[in-house]
Amino acid sequence: MIRIYKRLLLAATFAGWLFAFLGPLGTYALFTAHTADGGSSVGTLAVQPPTAVTTAAQAAGALTLTWTASTTAAIRPVTYEIDRSPSGAGTWAAVFTGLSATSQVDTPPADGSYDYRLVTVVGNFSAPAAPVTALSDRTPPTLTTLCNGGACGAGWYRAAVTVATSATDAGSGVASITQTITPGITRTSTGAPISVVLGDGIYTVSYGGADQVGNASGPFSKSDRVDGTHPSSPAGRSATWMARPPPRPRIGSRRAASSGSTPRWRMPSAVSLPSRPLTGSRAWGPWAPCR
Repeated sequence: MIRIYKRLLLAATFAGWLFAFLGPLGTYALFTAHTADGGSSVGTLAVQPPTAVTTAAQAAGALTLTWTASTTAAIRPVTYEIDRSPSGAGTWAAVFTGLSATSQVDTPPADGSYDYRLVTVVGNFSAPAAPVTALSDRTPPTLTTLCNGGACGAGWYRAAVTVATSATDAGSGVASITQTITPGITRTSTGAPISVVLGDGIYTVSYGGADQVGNASGPFSKSDRVDGTHPSSPAGRSATWMARPPPRPRIGSRRAASSGSTPRWRMPSAVSLPSRPLTGSRAWGPWAPCR
């Protein structure tokens, strides 16, 4: 009887080793497990992959991976391996090994999409979970501020001006835009452009934005000066009078002309005349024809 039992035990052990060797060819590995008292039963245990693998993107391109521990950890000591590949490429490289925790932060070398594969490791055996995809984004949004649809100038605006701020982000997308007008106006959107109309006054415009993973751009600031109000006219004068050019100064006074004669100007005694007349003109006298 003892000899038969030993033969059965040897056969079961050999079968367990065979399963352990072939297991990695499937989705899990097998190894032998004996009862504590060395009694009559011999079984096999599957190495299970981690479950509920998730990723969360953070600022500066960081990615946090979390997962639920393999059920194998309740029976045998396990560690975890994290493999990474550019999305869709299938060129896996181990970036972390020997992990005992169920979360890990990874920062890929550049912005873009990556595939991650979590692997349960027991000795020489392993069991990978299904890959998950995550986006690494370390680039903040690009902000643009326009005045009346064009570049904002440094001088005065002679009429009300519309100041509009917008943002673009090729990674995770724009999450928020903030525009603050000093004094007294603050507006925030969840990605849509923001605009405000400024009347007469001097303003400081500050603006900034952030993307979906927390990369921030700004704040930036600029000044806008608006004066669209015409000056008021003096008492008793109309706005039309203010718009007329001033009269030209005259030297001397005009003498009334008699019937049939040419109007003349009387030159004041304080005005000095040239020592000789201009070429082709007649001699100077007390009176000269009105030009």
